[in-house]
Amino acid sequence: MLGYVGLAYAIGAPLFGIIKGAASFTVAWYFMIAFVAIGFIILVFVVIQIKRYQKKYIAEQAAKTNAK
Repeated sequence: MLGYVGLAYAIGAPLFGIIKGAASFTVAWYFMIAFVAIGFIILVFVVIQIKRYQKKYIAEQAAKTNAK
């Protein structure tokens, strides 16, 4: 998990520099804020999906245990 965070930092800094070079400092910050917001929304969606999967898995394991 920490590898993904490190990768995000490794990609984010050069991306910020590229956007700043092509446009301006303010535009680059707007892009970074948008990327963070999109990433957070995706993160929340993934966490919800994982929780659903865990509930399903726990229910299946309980059913197997009760069937024995």
